Amino acid sequence: MREQFYILRQQGAVPEGPFFREALTGMRARAEITDVTPCMRIGQGEWLPYAELPPPPQCPPSYTVWSMISVFCCFPFSLIAIRQSSRVAELYAQGLYAEACAASRSARRWNMIFTVTVVLLLIFCAFAFHFAYEVWQGNWDM
Repeated sequence: MREQFYILRQQGAVPEGPFFREALTGMRARAEITDVTPCMRIGQGEWLPYAELPPPPQCPPSYTVWSMISVFCCFPFSLIAIRQSSRVAELYAQGLYAEACAASRSARRWNMIFTVTVVLLLIFCAFAFHFAYEVWQGNWDM
């Protein structure tokens, strides 16, 4: 859920809002509110000056590079991983922090599936080539 805020433009006035963080930043840039304008985050019962509002959480890792590498190794998983990686930045930019974290976990999960699949496939190929080489050399009796 997006983080929303109420603002109190004049002491004793009815709080205005709810506003998203981007709207508050825009109002601050246009000098509609000052650093001392009281703001309250929905769900928190405490009025704080705009300057003391807690910063937004950091963007979770998107695993984009890992997802792009998977394109060259394991194409089906890479499509899902790339989509989830791109959703992380989109959701974070919209202020949907919990959803961005979920997309980050999903991208990581799909990349882990890709990695395990590639490792198992490489092990299988190594054994298969070793077996074929032994048969070709005649070192394996039937």
